[in-house]
Amino acid sequence: MTVLGINKPLDQGEPVLLVENKLAAGRHRFSLVVLNARGVASDPMVVTVTVGRTILRGPLGPLGPTLSLGRIEAPQHGAPTRRRRTHKGPST
Repeated sequence: MTVLGINKPLDQGEPVLLVENKLAAGRHRFSLVVLNARGVASDPMVVTVTVGRTILRGPLGPLGPTLSLGRIEAPQHGAPTRRRRTHKGPST
C-alpha cells in the first residue's frame, strides 16, 4: 500500500489508489490533478478530510472509510493518462 508524503506528489496511471497514511486527528488536505497524454494538467481538485478520535464499544463490522473525489473531467485534448495525488498536510 502507498503512503503519501506531505507535498510529495505521487504520479500513477491507475484511477484507484489505496493509501495507508496514519493521520493524526484533525483536518488534512489532499489534491488530485489529472494529466492527459500531452501532459496538459487539470486544475487541482482539493478535498479536506477530517480525522476524529473514535471510541469503539461492542462487536465491530468491517471498518474503513472510503474517500471519493468524484468524477474528474480530463483536461482538453484527450483522456486522462496519469493522475497526480498529493497530501497537502494538515489544514488550518
